[in-house]
Amino acid sequence: MDLQCIPEAVIVDTAEYKCLQSHFSVLYNESMQLKTQLEESRTQLTNAKNTHLRQIEHMESEELTMQKRLRTELMQLEDSLSQVRKEYEMLRLEFEQNLAANEQTGPINREMRHLITSLQNHNQQLKGENARLKKKLKESTHEITKLKHTLDIRENTPKEEKAKEKETNSVSNTDVKTESKPVVGSDSTTTVVKDEPLIKDELEIIEVKKEKVF
Repeated sequence: MDLQCIPEAVIVDTAEYKCLQSHFSVLYNESMQLKTQLEESRTQLTNAKNTHLRQIEHMESEELTMQKRLRTELMQLEDSLSQVRKEYEMLRLEFEQNLAANEQTGPINREMRHLITSLQNHNQQLKGENARLKKKLKESTHEITKLKHTLDIRENTPKEEKAKEKETNSVSNTDVKTESKPVVGSDSTTTVVKDEPLIKDELEIIEVKKEKVF
């Protein structure tokens, strides 16, 4: 009963009241700070949530774009794979055809190689024969030149010497060997050679041989 009748001023002035009041003030300030921090936390949470949602939307958009791109690339790869398979089948068929053709043409190729080798050998033989004939032709040409030179010398010999040589040839009836005879009215000697008809016959024979060589 005495406590209920205590005046308010007395209670306010007491130390307990002042202590409780100071505690209340501290608690009230702390509650206000906590309230402010709560509001800030809510604001941050809302901002983080919105940012996260935007990031999720952006990631979903990128994922959709990548899926479309991947789908397009996959379709292109499937088309390329189909084309490569077709080319592989064509190459396989061509290879099988070529293999079969090679199996069939194998004996023909061996025969052709043998024929080519034979022709090459024959060609070498012909070249050797051609060289031999050229050498023989050269020798014949040289002999013809010598005989023509001898014939020219014989034609330039005076008529008297021709008569004497014919007389000598008719007596001997053999090949005339080279000898020196004095010429009347001259200090020089003349060379006795084969009879002119015999030289002409030899020239004709050599010409015939030359034509056969050609």
